[in-house]
Amino acid sequence: MKQALFCAALILAAALSFLFSPPPQTPDEFWGLYIPLGERAGFILNKDSYGYIQAAEEPGRLLRQSEERQSRPLYVLLGTAVGYPLRAVLPVFVREQAVT
Repeated sequence: MKQALFCAALILAAALSFLFSPPPQTPDEFWGLYIPLGERAGFILNKDSYGYIQAAEEPGRLLRQSEERQSRPLYVLLGTAVGYPLRAVLPVFVREQAVT
């Protein structure tokens, strides 16, 4: 159990460290929008992320015949599993409008 907690903490620390990497210098270094989280932190929201966000908000979309996200359903389902509880806990950060 201790080893599993250590590994989880190590993975979380590594993932959080990416928030403190420097922002892209030019727009052609990335394909998306840089979202700052204060002066020293931020992340890149890729242009294809909106499709995953929409599918996570409405997981039934995975059952549509021509849905693009069917090839990676775990991304959608993990986003749904994390997003719905966070929506209840952090209502201040949740906009009621759907992502476009």
